[in-house]
Amino acid sequence: MGIASQSNIIRILSGYNQWWHLRSVQKQFLKPTHRTAYGEIVKLLDDEKIRVIHLAGPHRTGKTALIHQVIQNLIDKGVDPKQIIHMNFSHPFFSFLPPYDIYKTYRESICPNLGKRTFCFCDDIQLSPEWQKNVEAMKETFDEITIILTSSIRPDSIGENERLLHLPPISFYEYCQIATGSNDVIDKSIIPTSGILNASTNDLKQIANSISEFRHHFRHYMYTGGFLNLIGETDDIRIQRMIQRTVVGDALLRDIGVCFSIRNTIDLEKIFLYLCLECPKVISYEALMREIDCATRPTIEKYIKYLRAACLVYQCMPQESEGSRIQKMQPKLYLADASIHNSMLMLNDIRINEGEGNMEKIVETAVYRHFRFYGPDSEEGNISYNRIKTSGKNLDMIVNGRKKIYVDVRFDSNMRLSKKDAIISKASEADVCLVITKDKNVFGYVPNLPKNIFFVPADVFLFLIGQAKAEGYSIFDGN
Repeated sequence: MGIASQSNIIRILSGYNQWWHLRSVQKQFLKPTHRTAYGEIVKLLDDEKIRVIHLAGPHRTGKTALIHQVIQNLIDKGVDPKQIIHMNFSHPFFSFLPPYDIYKTYRESICPNLGKRTFCFCDDIQLSPEWQKNVEAMKETFDEITIILTSSIRPDSIGENERLLHLPPISFYEYCQIATGSNDVIDKSIIPTSGILNASTNDLKQIANSISEFRHHFRHYMYTGGFLNLIGETDDIRIQRMIQRTVVGDALLRDIGVCFSIRNTIDLEKIFLYLCLECPKVISYEALMREIDCATRPTIEKYIKYLRAACLVYQCMPQESEGSRIQKMQPKLYLADASIHNSMLMLNDIRINEGEGNMEKIVETAVYRHFRFYGPDSEEGNISYNRIKTSGKNLDMIVNGRKKIYVDVRFDSNMRLSKKDAIISKASEADVCLVITKDKNVFGYVPNLPKNIFFVPADVFLFLIGQAKAEGYSIFDGN
């Protein structure tokens, strides 16, 4: 009898799928709060035409926890627990078995009703060799199957009747929900139905006062980031090691190597460390080549593509503005979470508060991620940058969607704006110019400035844009 015998497959599957005999997911696996993506997956599963759902995101963002919540939702709706199978390919036993063969064994031995719809959850699918071919074969062979895949590697493309969802590090709003153990952290009725841009001074003051009780969470969020297992953690060394070993280490040394057949990851590690030191920044490949003297430009471009696929790095490209030439096609890169920067440079909370971590860069990283995944027009291509020739401060990002939004993050720098600053000189080109600051007392429009310049404290902005995504409205336009 071989290792991969039918009896061994069923034995290990039974351990992962306790609901087959308990009729419910064990309580220790069910988180009390739901991420925004939970509702999206539940809605997609109601559509039987959708055969595959891809859920991609960095390690430690709660993909497995989300799976358990979705499984419990299916059971609560009346799905027979034995019609639900969960395989975790981080387990050594499953890592060398094709998903097709595992599902076929389950179907022949466990599945009670072959004519009914089954739900197959494949966790860490990036660790399964040739998983794409297996998933396609499962779709073609088994008409009853709906497949939900989680991965730290984003697929290049998806097929017909498939959907891709991103699970980034949690938003500041989700962080406050989890830290307080409550889904309803503020009275939603105080948010104006027309959005914050049209709110009265009194409304804005009331919003800021309601969110002020979570201000003490903001610094810790900037330090530990949006990784679920680190919420409430106070041991600096443990925080740094968990991020280094799991969020970064597993992606760099395991996932990228397996998925892209890289045997020697030294150049990849050097490039990533350079990005940890410099990002957010417009990256010059020539400068990077000088720093990484053993790498060529094609190698750098290829490895940055892999880092983006591994959800460790985000990219925005330059945008041409009226009266100026577009920059050379050099991307501005952001780390997936500012806490990666902090942990790789061994910056603890005290050192960051003393200014060693460049808090403005840390906040800009969080602002970009919130626009990218929680904004009203949350697509990577909708965010760009433009280095306008000016002796003042440049724009940090441009958000293109229903509204054109210019963004200037001023968390450490002087809040006073100059006519030389791009946010002033180019204000007429945008619908909204957001100035994101640390001053909790400045929220709204300011006299003697262009009428579309709107100041907002960083913690208030991150909270509101995350809440708007969760509640299904636009922070700028309202319901």
